[in-house]
Amino acid sequence: MKDAVILVPNYGIGKADEKPQLFLVNKYFDLLLQNESLPAAVCFYTEGVKLVCDGSPVAEQLRTLESKRYV
Repeated sequence: MKDAVILVPNYGIGKADEKPQLFLVNKYFDLLLQNESLPAAVCFYTEGVKLVCDGSPVAEQLRTLESKRYV
Protein backbone atom coordinates (compact mmCIF):
# COMPACT_ATOMS: atom_id res chain seq x y z
CA MET A 1 0.00 0.00 0.00
CA LYS A 2 3.01 2.30 0.34
CA ASP A 3 2.72 3.31 -3.34
CA ALA A 4 -1.06 3.77 -3.26
CA VAL A 5 -2.78 7.13 -3.59
CA ILE A 6 -6.25 7.38 -2.07
CA LEU A 7 -8.63 9.77 -3.82
CA VAL A 8 -11.44 11.35 -1.81
CA PRO A 9 -13.84 13.18 -4.15
CA ASN A 10 -16.93 13.16 -1.89
CA TYR A 11 -17.98 14.32 1.55
CA GLY A 12 -18.19 10.74 2.80
CA ILE A 13 -18.40 7.37 1.11
CA GLY A 14 -21.32 6.31 -1.06
CA LYS A 15 -24.41 8.04 -2.35
CA ALA A 16 -26.74 7.78 0.64
CA ASP A 17 -27.83 10.34 3.20
CA GLU A 18 -25.01 12.31 4.79
CA LYS A 19 -25.01 10.42 8.11
CA PRO A 20 -24.23 6.95 6.62
CA GLN A 21 -21.69 8.49 4.23
CA LEU A 22 -19.81 10.09 7.11
CA PHE A 23 -20.05 6.93 9.20
CA LEU A 24 -18.41 4.95 6.39
CA VAL A 25 -15.61 7.45 5.76
CA ASN A 26 -14.93 7.58 9.50
CA LYS A 27 -14.66 3.77 9.63
CA TYR A 28 -12.48 3.74 6.52
CA PHE A 29 -9.92 6.08 8.09
CA ASP A 30 -10.05 4.10 11.36
CA LEU A 31 -9.20 0.92 9.43
CA LEU A 32 -6.50 2.71 7.45
CA LEU A 33 -4.86 3.78 10.71
CA GLN A 34 -4.81 0.16 11.91
CA ASN A 35 -2.90 -0.89 8.80
CA GLU A 36 0.88 -1.24 9.11
CA SER A 37 1.47 0.15 5.62
CA LEU A 38 0.20 3.65 4.93
CA PRO A 39 -0.65 5.05 1.49
CA ALA A 40 1.79 7.39 -0.25
CA ALA A 41 -0.85 10.13 -0.30
CA VAL A 42 -4.48 10.93 0.34
CA CYS A 43 -5.86 13.49 -2.13
CA PHE A 44 -9.05 15.40 -1.39
CA TYR A 45 -10.90 17.23 -4.17
CA THR A 46 -14.34 18.62 -5.06
CA GLU A 47 -16.72 17.84 -2.15
CA GLY A 48 -14.02 15.78 -0.40
CA VAL A 49 -12.17 18.98 0.47
CA LYS A 50 -14.79 19.58 3.18
CA LEU A 51 -13.29 16.64 5.09
CA VAL A 52 -10.04 18.53 5.70
CA CYS A 53 -11.72 21.72 6.99
CA ASP A 54 -12.24 22.72 10.61
CA GLY A 55 -15.07 20.75 12.16
CA SER A 56 -14.58 17.74 9.89
CA PRO A 57 -15.88 14.44 11.30
CA VAL A 58 -12.56 12.79 10.34
CA ALA A 59 -10.20 15.58 11.46
CA GLU A 60 -8.72 13.55 14.30
CA GLN A 61 -8.09 10.51 12.09
CA LEU A 62 -6.40 12.71 9.49
CA ARG A 63 -4.15 14.30 12.13
CA THR A 64 -3.19 10.87 13.40
CA LEU A 65 -2.59 9.61 9.87
CA GLU A 66 -0.35 12.60 9.19
CA SER A 67 1.65 12.05 12.39
CA LYS A 68 2.10 8.33 11.63
CA ARG A 69 3.25 9.15 8.11
CA TYR A 70 6.12 11.30 9.32
CA VAL A 71 7.41 9.10 12.15
